[in-house]
Amino acid sequence: MKHIPTLIYQIVNAHAKSAKIDTTMLIGAIELDINKLQPLGIVIKEEITNSLRYAFQGKANGRICDSESLVNDMVNIDIEDNGIGRDLRYYYRRSFS
Repeated sequence: MKHIPTLIYQIVNAHAKSAKIDTTMLIGAIELDINKLQPLGIVIKEEITNSLRYAFQGKANGRICDSESLVNDMVNIDIEDNGIGRDLRYYYRRSFS
């Protein structure tokens, strides 16, 4: 998983427009073969890109935290940002209507 920090830095540098985005990464010592690492990289890329597109609109700076750990032979991915958020009432209403 040594390539994940490089991937995240490249995405942030390519997509961060006017906002200054700090990144924090907590990545455990996880060894994956390429067949598992490639889809994981796609998921992380999509999540980070979505944060950069939507979370920091109108903000001068922001933070993205990424952590990966191995739990019961499964990779646990946690990506958080301190962006503008979303109206969870809208998502809750839509998921049950």
